[in-house]
Amino acid sequence: MVFTVVAVVGSWLHRVRLDATEAPPTLIYFGGRGRAEAIRFVLGLAGVSFNEVTVRTREHFLQLLADGVAPFGQLPVLVDGTLTLSNSMACARHVARKYGLYGGGSLEDSARIDMLADTAIDFYNAGMLGFPFNKDGDKVTDSCEKYLPKFEAVLAPQVAAQNLCLVGRSVSYADAILLMNVLSALEHDVNVLDKCPAIQAWLSAMRVVPKMAAFLMSDRRHPPATDTYVREVKVSLGRPL
Repeated sequence: MVFTVVAVVGSWLHRVRLDATEAPPTLIYFGGRGRAEAIRFVLGLAGVSFNEVTVRTREHFLQLLADGVAPFGQLPVLVDGTLTLSNSMACARHVARKYGLYGGGSLEDSARIDMLADTAIDFYNAGMLGFPFNKDGDKVTDSCEKYLPKFEAVLAPQVAAQNLCLVGRSVSYADAILLMNVLSALEHDVNVLDKCPAIQAWLSAMRVVPKMAAFLMSDRRHPPATDTYVREVKVSLGRPL
């Protein structure tokens, strides 16, 4: 699996659309995990090569708005052929539908996968998303104490039946988003899964799914946020430092 980074500004969107049948998806965001990381993980599980446009300045962000690239004035944005999407979960679900990451595909399974994916994002938003900005480790701890037991309860019968995924017998985009959370939680506390044997078994299996393993080894798995990333986000959005 090959990942390509691009650094383009101005009218890049028009150039992407002219070659829409060949161009890989393009993800537009700041230079870190944030709200784009869920999309990256789902693209990784799908084994999809994608470009990234990294926003680091106020001028670049305002140019994207002027060009109509961010339809609701927010990032991340995913451009896939002639389709431009904002909202991280809308983007993640588009990738999941396009590349068959909805488990068995039944209406019931799809609904459960959406429910678990949204819950995994709630988990992320409750603590880990804001941590680079507020440095509030208690929120991260509280979110882990709230959500990990819930996912342990979901995975326990699955693991007992030797189904190492959240729903049915096939990994889905919900597994990718939960994996993002669990790996981030382990960065904060290496012992966070001590009371979660089912999650531990699931995690061991997810780490060796070939496409996921390739993604985790690639430069698309962004490192924890730095002060530089925090500054660039604030500057780009016109927020006080």
